[in-house]
Amino acid sequence: MTTGSPGCAPRSESGLSAKKGDLNRKAGPPVHDDLVNRQFTAAARNAVGLTDITEHPAAEGKLYLCAIEDLHSGRIVGHCMDAG
Repeated sequence: MTTGSPGCAPRSESGLSAKKGDLNRKAGPPVHDDLVNRQFTAAARNAVGLTDITEHPAAEGKLYLCAIEDLHSGRIVGHCMDAG
């Protein structure tokens, strides 16, 4: 799966780590249609991707991280970071 977006890079072997946030926080309303009908599996590699954008506070302002996950393997295959 290629990201196809400028500024996005394939995941390095060092990987990304995530901290568990507030697990009691409620999700906001959907921002787009559910194109996979809540089926978070794929029969083949690189067939279906899932993205998530997260905002992180930083000393210089906000930092945004977008991760792209291959639903077949469960691996992060690309990511983008940018200051807001």
